[in-house]
Amino acid sequence: WEVLLSMGEQQALSVARLLYHHPRFAILDECTSAIGKELERRLFELAREIGISCVTITHRPALKEHHARMLQLTGLQEKDGRGWELSQMRDASELPPTKPRC
Repeated sequence: WEVLLSMGEQQALSVARLLYHHPRFAILDECTSAIGKELERRLFELAREIGISCVTITHRPALKEHHARMLQLTGLQEKDGRGWELSQMRDASELPPTKPRC
């Protein structure tokens, strides 16, 4: 499908598939690098509304607004003994509520 669809179209189709199947968790690796900000915003808004917990791998700082925590790989294992840092960016209560899933 890479011959028929642009990268943005491929990502938009993948977003639609994710929302259609609505898993409990989604690991999203650079999932919005080729789509517009509005579709990106709607993806995370709808995922939250239907109860999908997202783990997002990205280089885009703009995605911080859609997440409560950030795990950053620092590469400083010799310095801090871990090589990573977990930051609380906002209280999860500041984000819109999710639907409970059984």
